[in-house]
Amino acid sequence: MESLIIASITILGAIGVAIFFVGSLISALTALGNKQYFLGILSIIFLPTSLIYCALNWDKASYPGKLVYVGAGLLVLSIVVLIFGFDVNSTG
Repeated sequence: MESLIIASITILGAIGVAIFFVGSLISALTALGNKQYFLGILSIIFLPTSLIYCALNWDKASYPGKLVYVGAGLLVLSIVVLIFGFDVNSTG
């Protein structure tokens, strides 16, 4: 049963990473399209910068922002559950 839970949480984290990655690339393209070249290139090199870009430019980047924040939320949720959620070594 525990292996099923771990596998489910891991799949949830992988989906979160995929959504975050796609949202970050779309936000980088949005930044480049709006002639904010520094943030666009920085978002390509360092993906978490897209969190800042989407927060600062929500009027232009609401669609990639939704993807970025949902992906980051799923990833953080899965990490928290895997680390603090249950004790794998418990008996019973």
